[in-house]
Amino acid sequence: ADAQARLREGLAGAEALGMGRIAEEAHETLESLARSTGDLHAAADHARDLASLRGELIRSLMEATVSRAKADDDALRAEQRLQAAQRMEVLANLAAGAAHDLNNIVAAILGYTVMGRDAPNEKARSEALDEVTRAAEHGADLARQLLQFARTPNDQAEHADVNQSVEHTLRLLGSLLPSSIRVDTVLAERLPTVRMQPVRLEQVLMNLIVNARDAMTTAGTLTIRTAARGQDEVELSVRDTGSGMDEATQLRLFEPLFTTKAEGKGPGLGLFTSRNMLESCGGRIAFTSAPGARTTFLVVLPVDGEGKGTRPRGSRCRG
Repeated sequence: ADAQARLREGLAGAEALGMGRIAEEAHETLESLARSTGDLHAAADHARDLASLRGELIRSLMEATVSRAKADDDALRAEQRLQAAQRMEVLANLAAGAAHDLNNIVAAILGYTVMGRDAPNEKARSEALDEVTRAAEHGADLARQLLQFARTPNDQAEHADVNQSVEHTLRLLGSLLPSSIRVDTVLAERLPTVRMQPVRLEQVLMNLIVNARDAMTTAGTLTIRTAARGQDEVELSVRDTGSGMDEATQLRLFEPLFTTKAEGKGPGLGLFTSRNMLESCGGRIAFTSAPGARTTFLVVLPVDGEGKGTRPRGSRCRG
């Protein structure tokens, strides 16, 4: 403003002295300065507007971040509840099978106790007591297996031996698999451990095995295989000789609450939660099936680098 006032004074003096060209240039200079000053004011106003917008944007981003974090937390809790619900379904099936096994164990203990009491000699009494001991140990082993499966997953290490999980799962399922179904296992030796908690891997296995059992309504063969898949992955397949699945069923197979079973036989969470648990560990699941043909589920899990797994106990058949 002071510069403009001095320039106007100089302009008036130039005009008084008849210096027209200088006066004209001074007019142009004054107008240019006025425009520059106006631009500076406009720029300052614009900068203030931008600062205000920036503040609003930062607040909006912070609110969106908090909202997203809350949504992610809610989604995680919902998924955990689904997994817990499906886990309770598996435990209910195991409890039913365990009740049958425990009844057999109690019957054996009572029977051999009577035989020991009425034994004609010390040798017969000792043999009967040995059978009582074996039956009691079998019951204790069954209880330990159930408790191990019921453990909170957070209490377990983040790596699993696939072969051990297969063998443990088959022992747990026990009486849930009828004698009309033959179980074959083909387990590769010295597999590396995989990046998944044992209890979660066994939950996935139980879902696949129980589904395979239900697909074979009368009789059939259930085949479980493990193998290395290159150096970084381990694969596990579960194949049944059931009736297969049509295209409509295949399209909805991993949807939550979708089931082809009769009412009361399961809420349809098994494959949905299995896929979620596998993907959360960097794994994946796929299947092949067709109406009237066998169904195979293939699970692939990443190696965790914790070392080699155990040697399998050999091919296992049940029938």
